[in-house]
Amino acid sequence: MTKKYLLLILLFSSYLMAQETKTYVVQETTKKEDSKKEASSATIEKVPFGEQFSLDTKLPNENYVVVCATLKELDKKYSRKFYSSNDFSQYRDKFKIIPNKSISLKDKSTLIIPPLKPNRFYSIDVNYTKGIYLINVFSAINKEGKYTIQDNKAIRKNWMDLVDKIKIENGFSLYYLPSNEEMDKYVTALTKYDFTGSLSEKENDEIVDLSFKSFEILKFKPPTNDEIIAFAKKVKNKYDSTDNFRNILFIDSSVGGFKINDYPNIYQFYENHIMPMMRNKTFQCGELQDIIEKEILKKSTLIKNDDFIPNFYFYAEHEVTSIDIPISTYTNSFATAYKRSLVPDFGYVSFVNIGTNSSLRGGSPFVGVNISLSPSNKNVPLRLSEYDFAQRFSIHTGVVLESIEEANVRDDFFNDLSLMIGGSYKFLTQGTRINFGGLLYNKIDAISGSKSIAVQPYIGLSIDIEIRKWLSEIIPSLGNNFKIKSE
Repeated sequence: MTKKYLLLILLFSSYLMAQETKTYVVQETTKKEDSKKEASSATIEKVPFGEQFSLDTKLPNENYVVVCATLKELDKKYSRKFYSSNDFSQYRDKFKIIPNKSISLKDKSTLIIPPLKPNRFYSIDVNYTKGIYLINVFSAINKEGKYTIQDNKAIRKNWMDLVDKIKIENGFSLYYLPSNEEMDKYVTALTKYDFTGSLSEKENDEIVDLSFKSFEILKFKPPTNDEIIAFAKKVKNKYDSTDNFRNILFIDSSVGGFKINDYPNIYQFYENHIMPMMRNKTFQCGELQDIIEKEILKKSTLIKNDDFIPNFYFYAEHEVTSIDIPISTYTNSFATAYKRSLVPDFGYVSFVNIGTNSSLRGGSPFVGVNISLSPSNKNVPLRLSEYDFAQRFSIHTGVVLESIEEANVRDDFFNDLSLMIGGSYKFLTQGTRINFGGLLYNKIDAISGSKSIAVQPYIGLSIDIEIRKWLSEIIPSLGNNFKIKSE
């Protein structure tokens, strides 16, 4: 058993040395390539893989706002050429849109990127505007879904905040305006009240009720009863039925008008003209903006000269700028990204009986090493990872810890130990694997006594030996001293 313990220690020591050597090589390579990257690769940003992350689009200043973004992936056969040339324009058409991978907005300039695969080049096509436009509002409504505006106590949506910012940042006025016809009906209804004297309590209540029924927008930001009575009195006295712009009195400060953003009509326009076109359809970045502008312009042309045009119709035009952000999920540098990592494990294998006289029965514990074919992010649960076969599969080798020697039948491969050669495949978690392959041993000829190498099939289960993780959980400061890279 002493030899077995020595072998175990040797395997662990080899693993640590391999990892530390790998770290040194990566750092050395990175230093050598730094000057080259500053000149040719500075625009390619390195990002994590296998997990969701935030990405700052680095827009010109805080007045710019992202409208939408599309994720694209470069065909791997162009990776080396793209890295060497660092000419994005030359390979722009080689980046293809990834279906079922959508980018969301964290704020007006920060993107939430879905989990990406390792050792890939991606491009993010970003559309943005200077300031908030109606395009941003309708895009937000489309993402947030159906909403019923009731009053000021209703839950506000993000798109309403964008409407507020249009007025602030662009100087636009998206206040609600009634039509001239609605104002005519309201003032006509007020004619039965004599504002020259004192109104009764009943009359005050009737005027307040009339105002809320005539202008439902007031429910969203209710004024006081005194404000409504003062407004009604001034509007009646100042109203000119021949003025083509008499509806402006509703927001006129001189008559105590009400400046309330036109949330209901904006949402109603979306529901009537934009939403039907979006049913069962996914839009690429940029398509939605074009649809919104065309629908507003189409609706505007149908309005007669003497009809009322909602305020927001005038702000359909927008200027969208598009930029491409190339990113990379190569683990370190391109030169070192293809290095394999060694991950030791221990477990138990069962020998597969193939029916011959020399077939082994039972099983044995073992220690081994996995040689990964592709890096994987072990900080992300396996059930959430979109690993391909190369990220789950590893080349596996090791030794069984129990002798399989049987007199005149078989001998261990060497010194009471037999060699395992095969593969392993991750399942359930990042650190558990199914092992399979063949066990090498010396088969003894029953007549001549000569030996020949034979192979015994096996299947087993193993757990990765994650030394740094275990040490850091027990003694954090000790675990941090091991320079072991994640697999």
